Amino acid sequence: NFNSGERSYKGMYFNLNSSTREPINDKFNLLNSAFLQTLKYFPKESKIIFVDPPPRLNYNPVECIHKNVRWSDKTFSSPSCSMNKKIYEKDFKDYETLIDNLTKSFKNVQRVKIDHLTCNDSKCFSIVNRKSYYRDANHFSEYGSIKMAEHLNTILTKK
Repeated sequence: NFNSGERSYKGMYFNLNSSTREPINDKFNLLNSAFLQTLKYFPKESKIIFVDPPPRLNYNPVECIHKNVRWSDKTFSSPSCSMNKKIYEKDFKDYETLIDNLTKSFKNVQRVKIDHLTCNDSKCFSIVNRKSYYRDANHFSEYGSIKMAEHLNTILTKK
């Protein structure tokens, strides 16, 4: 996603709010520009919360649902329906750096991590406690979304 002031043409992104209309070649800078542009619309006293996206899986979680999977423990699914957490951490590093920089620069910005919902110290799973958290490799299922909302509720209601 990019904000309404940016447009794509043949894979190049352009900042339409800039008088020079220079292309933005770097996705990191594009995302940073979009976040900064969005933050301008909020009053300084507003509390802004960035919720991390779910870990992007490197396999199709739907196949795990349809397989006759035997769970080896009560917490996480079969190893064939998991991925090494280091893959997720590497894939997520630029986004994490960007959001962490925003939280340092803007005292009213908070980051909420959700990877603990589907990952342990070494692996990320699509099925937890025999419940599917994903509808595809990038998006939570209805159940996963409910679990994420419950987590957010505990954070938002803390005093």
